[in-house]
Amino acid sequence: MSCEIPGAEMRSLNLLGVYPVGPEHFLCALLHTPEQNLFLPIWLSPFSGGKLAALIDDVGPLNPSIYETYLETLKDLGAQVQAVRIASYYEGVFHAEVLLSTDSKVDTSMSDALLLAWTGDIALEVDPQVLRQAGIRISAADAKGIFDLDLPVVEGDAEDGSVSASGDPEADRDFEQLMKSLGADDLFTSDDEDGDGAAN
Repeated sequence: MSCEIPGAEMRSLNLLGVYPVGPEHFLCALLHTPEQNLFLPIWLSPFSGGKLAALIDDVGPLNPSIYETYLETLKDLGAQVQAVRIASYYEGVFHAEVLLSTDSKVDTSMSDALLLAWTGDIALEVDPQVLRQAGIRISAADAKGIFDLDLPVVEGDAEDGSVSASGDPEADRDFEQLMKSLGADDLFTSDDEDGDGAAN
């Protein structure tokens, strides 16, 4: 589990979308950090993932959502949400915080963090330690085949995406096993099954 290191520079994240992955069609919110060209796959329940996908597709309820109400209430109280941060990662679980203009933080679930950030057009950021623990690289071919995303090929990256994100092959293998246990085998190339290296 990571903790915030004083002076550590947070990394910005973009929410690319919500995608069904694997034979069980688990819903995956895919986040991307441009600085390192790393991805964070966030697994969501069908309910939360469906709500987020609807928001992204601009298909939402006519009445204000709880997230809009939360933001308006904060505004009335003289506070604003400055950012939503993925602060730590432990045993497959991400921990998120809502950073307020009053210099306080509010803990929240990842699904609520993503829904809040998208609703309020709020910046998403991540602790660099979380990227080292859970960030993965995805090859351009896999990104197109799995997520229908057109990614540029980054110079120095292997074409099969077999670049270690964390620099720790053992940690990469652990994360790969976590992904595969969720039915997301397609995120990893067949080369890795031959022991040639971690796919993330």
